Amino acid sequence: MKKIVGIMAAAALATSAFAEINISSWNRQDVIPFNFVNDDGINSYGGTNWTKASENPMGKNGLSFSASSENAGFALDLAYCNSGLDRGDNAYAWVKPVEMLKLSFGRIDYNKGKQAHCYGHYDHAWRFQGDNFKDLGDGLAIGGRAARGFVVELTPVEGLWIDASCDVQQDDRAYKTFWSNASYGIGYDKEGLGSFRVVVFGKDGSATATTQNKKFDDVSVTNLNGNNAGPYAVIAAAADITAVENLFMTFGVSVPTSFGKYGTLDLSDTSALKATQADTFRASAAASYKLDPVTFHAVLDTKFGILSAIEGSRTSVDFKYNGFGYAAGVGADVVLTDMLTLITDVRFCNAEYVGATGTLTKENASDKEYKMGFNRGKFGGYIGLCQQLTNAKFDFGVECGVNQTIVGAETNDFTVAIPLQIQVEF
Repeated sequence: MKKIVGIMAAAALATSAFAEINISSWNRQDVIPFNFVNDDGINSYGGTNWTKASENPMGKNGLSFSASSENAGFALDLAYCNSGLDRGDNAYAWVKPVEMLKLSFGRIDYNKGKQAHCYGHYDHAWRFQGDNFKDLGDGLAIGGRAARGFVVELTPVEGLWIDASCDVQQDDRAYKTFWSNASYGIGYDKEGLGSFRVVVFGKDGSATATTQNKKFDDVSVTNLNGNNAGPYAVIAAAADITAVENLFMTFGVSVPTSFGKYGTLDLSDTSALKATQADTFRASAAASYKLDPVTFHAVLDTKFGILSAIEGSRTSVDFKYNGFGYAAGVGADVVLTDMLTLITDVRFCNAEYVGATGTLTKENASDKEYKMGFNRGKFGGYIGLCQQLTNAKFDFGVECGVNQTIVGAETNDFTVAIPLQIQVEF
C-alpha cells in the first residue's frame, strides 16, 4: 500500500512540476525548377529560401521540445539543415526565482524588442538576394538579440520590461561579455495602443582600429581616423502603433555614438584595398492595413553616413562618410478563397544601401586616382498563390528582377525564376 501511495505521489509531483510539455515541428523546403538568367541559360536550385542556393542545398526540418512549470522550464531545438543534423536556435533552461524575474542560461534565440514587418517573398518565395536586402523587414532599426550565454528579464509592473542579453566570451575579458557582446533594453507594451522600447547594443571599438601611414602598393592610408575607436554603443528606439483598428505601423531609429568616425581596412588583398562600413545612422518605417479582402504592406529602411566617396591621388586616399542608402517595398495579399491567397511584392534598393563594402581600385596602372566600387542597386518583384492547408501551406509563383538573381548579383542581368515552397508545422 505504501508503495502504491508513493508511486501515486511521484506521479502527482511529476504532473505538477511539468504542467506544460510541448513537442512541435517546423519544416520549410524550397525548390526552383527553372531560373532564367541572361546569357546563362536555365538553372535549377533547392534549399532554404533565406540563403543562396550554393550555400544550402537542403531545406530545413526542425523539431522543438519544451517543458515548463510556473517557475522553471527548458527549450531545445533540433534541426536538419545544411545537409546535417545539429542543434537549432534554442538550447537553454530558465527559472523564475521571484515572479517578476526570469533567468535563462544557454543558447537563446532572443528577439525581445526587435523591430520587424515581414511579408511577401520573405515567407512565400526565394528571398531576393543581396546583403541587407534579402531580409528587409526582419530586424530594422532593432535587430535580433540572440545570446549564447544568459538573458535576464525583469517585469516590475504589468507592461513594463527591462532586460539584458549577454553572449558569454569564454576565457576572455568580462567586458566583452557585458558590453561588446551584450544588449540592454527597456520597453512598455500596452494592448490596444502599441509597443515602445529602447535597446542599447554594446560595441568593441578595438575591432575597427586601423594603422596610420601603412603602405599599400603606392598608397598611404592616412584616415578613417586611424585610431582605436574605443568602446561605443548603438542606441536604438522603436515604436509599434496598433491604436487604429486593422492598421499596424512601426517606426524606428538607431544611432551609433561614434557615428561616421571609423571603419575597417583590409590590407590582405594585394590587388585592391577594401574598406568596410562602420555603423550608420538608421531610420526605418513600415505599415500594413487590412481592408477585406486585401491587406496592404509597405516598408522603408534608410541609412545615413555610408562610406561612399574617396578623394585622393596615388599617394594619399581620403575616405568620406557622406552616402545615403535606402530600400523600399510595397505589397498586397488578396484573399481569393478560404484556402487561396494572392501574394504580391515589389522592392528596390540603391547601390549605397547594399554597398556597405567597397573596393578601392585603379582601372589601369596609369591611373592617378583610386576609385571606390560598390555592389549594385537591386530590384525584385514576386507574384504568386499561397494555398493554405490544415497545418501547411504551398506557394508557387513567379519572381523576377535585376541584380537579385538566385545565385548572386554580379551583373545587371534580368532574371526570372519559378519558386515553389512547402511549409509544414505540427
